[in-house]
Amino acid sequence: MEERFYVGGKIYYIDPEDNGATYHFYDIEGEEMADVKVGDQPYEYTVEGKPSKDKYYVFCDEPMGCWKWGKYGKLLGTKTEIGTGRENTRLIVNHDSGSMTLKAGITLMNLAKVNGCSDWFIPSKEEANELIRSELAKDIFDNEWIWSSSEYSAQYAWHWYSNSRVWDYAYKGHYFALVGVRAF
Repeated sequence: MEERFYVGGKIYYIDPEDNGATYHFYDIEGEEMADVKVGDQPYEYTVEGKPSKDKYYVFCDEPMGCWKWGKYGKLLGTKTEIGTGRENTRLIVNHDSGSMTLKAGITLMNLAKVNGCSDWFIPSKEEANELIRSELAKDIFDNEWIWSSSEYSAQYAWHWYSNSRVWDYAYKGHYFALVGVRAF
């Protein structure tokens, strides 16, 4: 039997290409699901072959709050583009310290295996923008101040402010929520 992996959340994007591999999705009873689409939440999946990138994007339905950015005087992850959140998060985890920081929040999420997964990361600004535009995640971003993993400067980082529906940068010492993602 092939190794099965947890999906870990609602799918909000599926790449139409197979990326060099074939994905099979299963429900909680282990039955294969046909025609998985955006909004579905399969329980597990298997992959035939080696994908060149993730076929689907997944987010965690429950924001984690409240966390401060940490490392106020050092630049760690300034990239904002899609595909950079995982690397930004890796830099944060490897170079930050202290309690109630983004490092502590994402580490806790992964140690707790939220939704059965331990590979959550903090989305970059543009990755979070994709979530904000998604109808599936709209309610999460309508009620929170949420950090991205993208820095503006050594002392400020980008965050989404739902009241004004804009991106802004804030002092890293502020306490805002995190939304974990698993694929981009």
